[in-house]
Amino acid sequence: MLPALLLFGCTQFPDLEDSFSEEALSSKFPKLEPVEELRSKIREAQITDASVADIEARIDNLKARAARLRGTVIDQNSRNRLSQQPAVVPTN
Repeated sequence: MLPALLLFGCTQFPDLEDSFSEEALSSKFPKLEPVEELRSKIREAQITDASVADIEARIDNLKARAARLRGTVIDQNSRNRLSQQPAVVPTN
């Protein structure tokens, strides 16, 4: 396996310049900015009593929804009906 890896490591890398269209080569690329400059634009997180209350209410709603989803899908009345043998209706 090692000789094969060494052999492939010595091959000529294909020229990629010809594989790009003129449109791709002439397109404008996004401006790169230093990370420090981007970080300076970020607002500091502000957690207030209201936001904590909103998050806790959302957590409670999600827990209640999860509890409802864990419940049975078919009620007992429907389950009893489904367990009965279907009646055969005679055809005339």
